[in-house]
Amino acid sequence: MAGKCIDELEDVVETSPVTVKNDSGEVGGYDCDFVEPPSDDLLCKICQYPARDPVLTECCGHNFCNHCLACYRQSKVIDYDKCPLCRKEKFQTMPDKRTARLVLNLQVFCTNKSKGCSWCGELRSLEAHLNENSASSNTASCLFTELQCSNGCGVVVQRRLVEGHLKSECELREVKCEYCNTTGSYRWISSSHEEECPGYPVECPNHCETGHVRREEISVHLEECPLAVVKCPYAVVGCDSVVRRREKMDHVMGSVVQHMEYTMLTNQKELTVLEKRLDAKEEELERVKRDLQDTKDRLGKKEIVVKSLEKSLQDAEDRLDVKEKAITSIKQELEVIRCFVKGNEETIAEELDEMRKNSELVQTQLKTAIAENGRELDEVRKNSELVQTQLKTAIAEKGRELDEVRKNSGKVQTQLKTAIDEKGRELDEVRKNSEQVQTQLKAAIAEKGREMDEARK
Repeated sequence: MAGKCIDELEDVVETSPVTVKNDSGEVGGYDCDFVEPPSDDLLCKICQYPARDPVLTECCGHNFCNHCLACYRQSKVIDYDKCPLCRKEKFQTMPDKRTARLVLNLQVFCTNKSKGCSWCGELRSLEAHLNENSASSNTASCLFTELQCSNGCGVVVQRRLVEGHLKSECELREVKCEYCNTTGSYRWISSSHEEECPGYPVECPNHCETGHVRREEISVHLEECPLAVVKCPYAVVGCDSVVRRREKMDHVMGSVVQHMEYTMLTNQKELTVLEKRLDAKEEELERVKRDLQDTKDRLGKKEIVVKSLEKSLQDAEDRLDVKEKAITSIKQELEVIRCFVKGNEETIAEELDEMRKNSELVQTQLKTAIAENGRELDEVRKNSELVQTQLKTAIAEKGRELDEVRKNSGKVQTQLKTAIDEKGRELDEVRKNSEQVQTQLKAAIAEKGREMDEARK
């Protein structure tokens, strides 16, 4: 029955035994290269490898890997609630620390033995031996463990070769350009940077004996390269020969006669051109002389006109002085008229004030008479009721007197109004005369202004 359960478990365990790496990342038993075969008591009865994190069943006392037994219990293919060996239902387990200690005491070879590692030690030290960061432990790190390049180039190398790879093989290692001291990755320096490096040695385009020249100095080199193709120095006079720079002097010395002919022809052409220019300049000079003479003639005529204008201007200024004197005289006459008008206004104002005073005096007399009549009426009332008839008669008489007084007062007021109106008409007439004088004065000023304008013109 136990054998049948083991066969069924082969389809249940999700992960086969793997090499130990760390406590949390590995499942199943330890599949290592042991120095001596482990005892059967230390083997997991499911995976048949030394148990990892072993647990002990209380029913039959067998050891299992914690992970293997967990996979068994989660399986739905078999009776997962029974012990894999004794088939007891609802069995219990407990951690088996003794077996775990014995398993970790087993002597094993390094998993990189086939690659050349000769390390041998306890199973518990294997992880520290393989771990890259085990420098702080007492176990030496395995130099044959394969690691990713720390520069990110993607290459996997053994730990013993990492330093050499980072120094001389990694394409992303930082290097300095030997020609311009620019710093960058080896891949960039050796590829795209070389195409633009200013100090990179490039061959002379003319393949001269100089050989290689710094890229930034190639333009300077071409200005003095002996194999550079240059024009003949006498190209300006017609020689169209093209020679290398080192052969230029030989060409010049060997073609002296031809160069002299070119020079003479060129000089003759230039002389002809200069003669034509000289003739054109002489013609232009004659034309300028004629224009100058015409200008002098016109200038003489202009001087005569200017003198005539100056004389006309002087005459106009004289007439202007006469007009200004006439204007001054008119202003003085206007000032006299203003003074006259102002004196009449003061006289009229004094007469009006006197009329107002007379009117006030008449009004005062009327008020006094009315007050006296009132006192007389009061005395009549006090005497007796018997004299009421006489009082009425007296009152009627006094009323007639009052009417007469009122009539006299109205006449006085009418006379005052008549006098005031007459004085107003006199003032209006004076104002009209003043306005006529001002109008005449403005007309005279305007006429003088027009005469002055005509004189200026």
